[in-house]
Amino acid sequence: MMNSKICPNCQRENEPDSMICTYCGAPLVKLISTSTTVRVAEPSSKPKPPDRVVELTRLYTDIVVFQIAGHEQPLLVKAPSGGRVSIGRYNPGEIAPSVDLTPYNGSLMGVSRQHAIITREENMFALQDLGSTNGTWLNEVKLVPNQSYEMRSGDSIRLGQIMMVIYFRTPNATTELEETIHLMREFDSELRGKLSLRDLDNLVMPYLKAIAGLQGVCNDILNQPQLDVAISNISLEPGKSLINVTLVGAQGVIKLLRGSVVRWREMHSEKIAYLHQKELVGGDLGLPSPNGKTGEYRKELRDAGVELAHDILAEVAPLLNSDQRKLHAAKVLTHLQTLALSPLRVTSGD
Repeated sequence: MMNSKICPNCQRENEPDSMICTYCGAPLVKLISTSTTVRVAEPSSKPKPPDRVVELTRLYTDIVVFQIAGHEQPLLVKAPSGGRVSIGRYNPGEIAPSVDLTPYNGSLMGVSRQHAIITREENMFALQDLGSTNGTWLNEVKLVPNQSYEMRSGDSIRLGQIMMVIYFRTPNATTELEETIHLMREFDSELRGKLSLRDLDNLVMPYLKAIAGLQGVCNDILNQPQLDVAISNISLEPGKSLINVTLVGAQGVIKLLRGSVVRWREMHSEKIAYLHQKELVGGDLGLPSPNGKTGEYRKELRDAGVELAHDILAEVAPLLNSDQRKLHAAKVLTHLQTLALSPLRVTSGD
């Protein structure tokens, strides 16, 4: 496309005279820094945040997340108790606001230099308009300037023509951080009504460490704050030989285990079972394999594992280009092969 405009948000080509990206709705006009705020028309709709944003923002007690319309990547801002988050746009010679909307065409979209502030006391967040030119709306209700309005996680905020959804940790959100998985042992002997220290050390802990490692990789790829994955409960159901593990901070990977990884294991169950029978499933599948059926299966699983890593990256971070996926695939595969080839699997009842 000759003289096309490349969207700064999704990197796709648009017609030369386009003002808004056809694919993601982001403005395509050149950023203009100005100390004067002009009046603009109201936006047409509230942005729909990705599900993963809702999940991620429940993990952090002092983080406020802004999902801005037309932009896939959210903004994460630290908001300690008793602190304040300023929203506006940077003007040369002045202190930049906590949330600088200049890169989102703040000037052309009607955002004032000092537009609004969010204050936090304990677990209560409040929004205040600072007498901005184009006003501030909370859930499409215009705020009276210099008055505070309490907010709830998931509320919509509009500053001039920029629409966003805000998320933060609420007092009753602790239980929402937890996810319980039910693990069944396959391919070899059952647990025989008890979970021994040997089983815990050689079977369960490597699996849980792989979950934590993969969650850390995903957080790093998404440029999200890192949070240690913790075990809040672990127990055994003797009658079913199920290991029940409740984890905190691993929702993203647990979702993958119940989806992409389960489907992958089902497709390759025969090969995985064969290698477990031969006690050759452990270790790095990238190492040289013996000849014959064993070597053939190891090679097929290795190639299929690389494909699974790329599929997971496409699911977790769809905006990565091919070079970025290649870069991160090895990190993902390090933890993924433990989860995909372990004697443990997440039961379909989850």
